[in-house]
Amino acid sequence: MKKKAPALAGIIIAVIIFALFYLLYPQGEKAVSGETSTDRTVEAGTITDVKTGSSEMPKSNTGGTKAAAESPIVVPDTEGIIPDGFIHAKVTRIVDGDTIVTEYKNEEYKIRLLCMDTPETVKKGVSVQPYGKQASEKIKKMLLNKKVTLVFEKDVYDNYDRLLAYVILKDSTCVNAFLVEQGYARVDMVRPNTVHRDYFEGLQEDAIRHKRGLWSLPVNKRPFVQNEKGYYVPQYLDDAA
Repeated sequence: MKKKAPALAGIIIAVIIFALFYLLYPQGEKAVSGETSTDRTVEAGTITDVKTGSSEMPKSNTGGTKAAAESPIVVPDTEGIIPDGFIHAKVTRIVDGDTIVTEYKNEEYKIRLLCMDTPETVKKGVSVQPYGKQASEKIKKMLLNKKVTLVFEKDVYDNYDRLLAYVILKDSTCVNAFLVEQGYARVDMVRPNTVHRDYFEGLQEDAIRHKRGLWSLPVNKRPFVQNEKGYYVPQYLDDAA
């Protein structure tokens, strides 16, 4: 028994050294970790590591906002310019904060972003509204010359032959939702495309509460005011306002 003691002590020391080494140098932090695509899943706009359970937001030019993380707007299964369909397109021009021009299969399409309305900058007979230019500049930085996914609801076209769509970025951010959340736009629902009314109204309430964007302006200087039903509608201010 005495002869086995040194051997046993050596084994115990070796186990302790190995354990300390493993704790100090976790396998997941090695330069080459051997992580495969099955080690990660994407859920609710975040990247979740299956092994550790930790989450991180994907790289985004929207700052990891709620519009990116909690959007209920998903890409449908069927591709095409059809109700509840989607297409991948390239943004070629920005008209204003809520209207863009895209190219799809060598055809040009004008897109009106669903469920939102930004202050006017190009409307005939209407002066440029407060925060209109900021909204246009923001959407230009986010979309111009980029490939996006357009998601349609029930009505695909409006009365001006524009496509009605949610614009989804590569990082899954819904641009429509982001603009409302950050105070560049008001909620503007037109039947029958009202599936996400509650979601958009919640984003607007949050923007108003935190005085983001146009909601930071005095009430009499805002481009939108509440009507008798409590909805925000355009207020066309004159140049002296």
